[in-house]
Amino acid sequence: MSLRLTSDRRFQSELRSVLATLQCLSDYAAEQGDAQSAAILGNAAGLMELSLVGPATQAPVRPPVPTREQIAKAYA
Repeated sequence: MSLRLTSDRRFQSELRSVLATLQCLSDYAAEQGDAQSAAILGNAAGLMELSLVGPATQAPVRPPVPTREQIAKAYA
């Protein structure tokens, strides 16, 4: 197994651990009635979860650039 593959797997494992911790903290904050902290921690967990999605299934960061024809139709 290559060093890079091992490093990537370890990094993904560490990310999953941090994600689980954020989710637990969010749940705990909600149980304690701290809605603002629960929302912040939940949003942080949601953002982190995006980094765990594989590249083939990950949504593009930027929307596709429209073609000249699409722009012409929009202004017609």
